[in-house]
Amino acid sequence: MTDDELAIARAIEALDDSLQATIALCATLTPAQWRTPTACPGWTVHDQVAHLAGIEALLVGRPRPAHQLPPLPHVNSDIDREIEIDVDVRRNVPSAVLLDELREVAARHAAQLRAAPPDPATTLPHLGGVLLRARTALSLRVLDAWVHGEDIRRATGHEPDDRAPAAEIATEVFLRGFDAVVERAAPPAGTVVVLEITEPFPNTRVVAFDAEPTSTPTVTLRMDVATYTSLSAGRIPVTGARVEIVGDRALARAVLAAMAVTP
Repeated sequence: MTDDELAIARAIEALDDSLQATIALCATLTPAQWRTPTACPGWTVHDQVAHLAGIEALLVGRPRPAHQLPPLPHVNSDIDREIEIDVDVRRNVPSAVLLDELREVAARHAAQLRAAPPDPATTLPHLGGVLLRARTALSLRVLDAWVHGEDIRRATGHEPDDRAPAAEIATEVFLRGFDAVVERAAPPAGTVVVLEITEPFPNTRVVAFDAEPTSTPTVTLRMDVATYTSLSAGRIPVTGARVEIVGDRALARAVLAAMAVTP
């Protein structure tokens, strides 16, 4: 198998593993927990599950329901509206019925992907009708499913699922955008920023501006996977995040402030 084929196979298994973990968790939640607000503005745990079910339904070929959205303060863009339709149309669906829908469409999607894995040369639909290479599209799907599962865990007081295969893929996807994060912080020439991800998937990224990557770091940011992915997804505030900083603290604050990359 090629690298792309291996990455696609890995993503298929990670997606199914992540969704099944979320389904198993949600099956244990109380009615009050289903109504708990999450880090996504305007969304409860029920809405998170509705989002997951809606996306998986689309990916198995079901049409998006015709639905007129009411005015909602957290819906401010075309992509927001596209996403919110799947959520709003399911807001009054009983939680048990909604979870059954997610269980069914997730299993169907996993079966389809395993039976006919996408060719690496093909493209798959993403938000806003954008077409992406199969490997990229599936990696982003894994990231989305895992991040929303983590939203549910965080809201209901459960430990992060940060050792799952999907967590490793999500970390890799976010790391590919770290250069752009540092650029948004507008560091001066000669700057070297080092990001060290600790457990459970150690990784290091070095971003150098008009400097050798081996030069003494201007600042080093050290954090675990749960903290890094939560900051990158914009799910937790920078203040109070468990980040070890060595070096230029003003630059560290600027980089951390630019960390969130999801809409």
